[in-house]
This record gives sequence, structure tokens and C-alpha cells, in this order.
Amino acid sequence: MNLYKVNPKSHINHLRYMGNSSCGAVYPLSIAEGFQHGEIYESADRKSVFLRHHCGFAFLAGICDVPFLEAVYGLLINETRRCVLFAEHKEIVNFFSEKSGITIEQRYFFAYRNATPAYSVPLPDGFVLREMDAGILSRIQGKITPAFSWRSDEEFLKKGKGFCIMHGKNICAWAFTSAVSSKEIDIGVETSLEYRNQGLAAIASARMIQYILEQQKTPVWACHAQNAASQALAKKIGFEKTAECFTIRKEGAL
Repeated sequence: MNLYKVNPKSHINHLRYMGNSSCGAVYPLSIAEGFQHGEIYESADRKSVFLRHHCGFAFLAGICDVPFLEAVYGLLINETRRCVLFAEHKEIVNFFSEKSGITIEQRYFFAYRNATPAYSVPLPDGFVLREMDAGILSRIQGKITPAFSWRSDEEFLKKGKGFCIMHGKNICAWAFTSAVSSKEIDIGVETSLEYRNQGLAAIASARMIQYILEQQKTPVWACHAQNAASQALAKKIGFEKTAECFTIRKEGAL
């Protein structure tokens, strides 16, 4: 089976496939609704859909029969860009578990049930909280930064939001809109190595939650099943684990 790339102007037509997954619906919705960049591929009969967010998170929708999954497997194995496929159905996981060159792991999802921020502590002396701007974005260094989810700083500043904690000129911790849909916002967060274990990520994330609630949207959180620190942070600031899924990627790929 061949998969055909959908014109971005037609992404909105794929909304009918979105919103039913417990595996991070905010990411495919962000593509279909036009908030963020991504790619959508579909089968010739338009009954099978593959979506990939700019950050590399990928999703399936529609009819996931064997010919379609074979085509997706070909994408995973031959793609040079980051591609991590989310799957909640055992049939899909079983299909890929029998393929060579594939790594299968798990990811946990958290939801925020509170109407107001549930975590509030003062910043340590000497630290300040700032909204991200172009100058800050150009200096952030880490694995989970706005550049992970957004094509450019300009796109992020126009459609996203982020907050960071600074100590002098040093950027210590940050939280930002990793994925944006009309109803939800997924939070990305990281702390610079030398400033960890000081509670800074929790403070930045709490400010991000406040912003999301002000937008009348729902904060969401997700992390690798083995990321105990992220899970503990999520619970600390008021999130509850609600779901888990499998992630499928090419062996050796990040």
C-alpha cells in the first residue's frame, strides 16, 4: 500500500479522525487544527491515516489493517527524521513486535482535574520568573525546549507560550506549550543540570498551568514510563495518571 502526503490546507478535513485516542490526542489535533506543523499521510481510499507532529510523535487513525501497517513500518524503518509512533491497541503492538529493527516501550499520560493551580511556592532568593521572549529562546540549551516542538522561534512566540526561571543571566528551568489544540495544551519542561533538585521545574510548570487555565484549556502531561522524575513532578503539581500506551520506533533512533 502507498501512502500519500496530504496538502496542509486539507489538514482540517482530518479532524473527524481525532479526539478519541487516550494517547495524547493534543498532538494530532494540533496538526489537524493548524496550531502546529506536522505531516498527514493517507491511503488511496482515504480510510487509513498516519500523522506526525513536528517533534516526531506519530499517530494512526482510521482503518489500521495489515497493508496499512506494512506501509507505516516502511516509514519507520526508512525515515531519517525522528519518528515515535504511539499505539494503544494490542493488535498494532503485536504487529510491530514481530518486525525486525523495532523498539517498543511505554508512555504514561496525566490529566489535570483542578480548576485552579494546585501548587504554589515562592521562588528561592535570587531567582526570578520571566516569560520567554526571543532573547531567552536564542539561549535555551537542552533536550526539551520549544525548538523540540515548534518549527521556529517566531512560530512559537506567535502561537505558543513559555516561562523560565532565571538566576542572573542564567536560564535555570523552563516550561512551555509543547503541543496546542483548541481544548488542551501539553506541557514541556526541563531544568538545567546545575540547577536541579531545587523545585524550580515545579514552579515554572505551575505558572504554565495557570496560563493554560486562563486560556480555558486543559493542561496535559506525558512522559516515558521509566522517567520517574517526570512522573513525580506531574503528581507534585496536581496531575493524575489517566492512561498509558506503547511507543514504537526504529531501533537505535531517539
